[in-house]
Amino acid sequence: MVKPQDAVRAMENSRLFTVKPYCIRLAFTDVEILLSPPTFRPLQYHPVFAVPPMNPITPPDTHHLTAAQGWLELENAAEANRELKQISAEFQEHPDVLEVLWAVEAKQLNWEECVRVAAKLTQHAPGRSSGWIHRSFALHELNRTQEAYELLLPSLSLFKGIWTIPYNLACYQCQLGQKESALEFYTQALEIGGDSVRETALADIDLAPLHSEIEDA
Repeated sequence: MVKPQDAVRAMENSRLFTVKPYCIRLAFTDVEILLSPPTFRPLQYHPVFAVPPMNPITPPDTHHLTAAQGWLELENAAEANRELKQISAEFQEHPDVLEVLWAVEAKQLNWEECVRVAAKLTQHAPGRSSGWIHRSFALHELNRTQEAYELLLPSLSLFKGIWTIPYNLACYQCQLGQKESALEFYTQALEIGGDSVRETALADIDLAPLHSEIEDA
């Protein structure tokens, strides 16, 4: 019989996995992988925590949020950040605010802060793909690509219709030297997103080791 520990090792022996009977928990993600006895093959990924409902943002905080978005469109991250700081404490961790805050920090290349903000976004709104994608993007920018890959992987089953997820997984695997795995993820992204994905990939330096395969496909 395959033991759960063996199943963990088969899933890249990652330090981000912890195990209990019939279930593997992914550290830092609040996600568990259900296992099917006796094979202990993964059944599905799913969030394991109850997310408390959040009240909708109300004026004047909505005005500050809209203003922050406007400043971002004008490429002025500093003014956008000033508007966000005027939002009341009650809504500082609202997903809509965190989305804009991540963009502000990314504009300023504050990748460590981007990781922190995106982690909060996955906690407060695990049903939004953006938190998962943003967190791993920032980790990759910090040259923590293995961690970026491992933390984004569960979202592949959670958001099956979003091509960005397998595409980014392809980029991370490609940069980690796993070309075969990267090509499989790229193929998934292409099936979801169509020809525009191919054009994006051919211009993407992260996928440069795959460009010949992508061109010949």
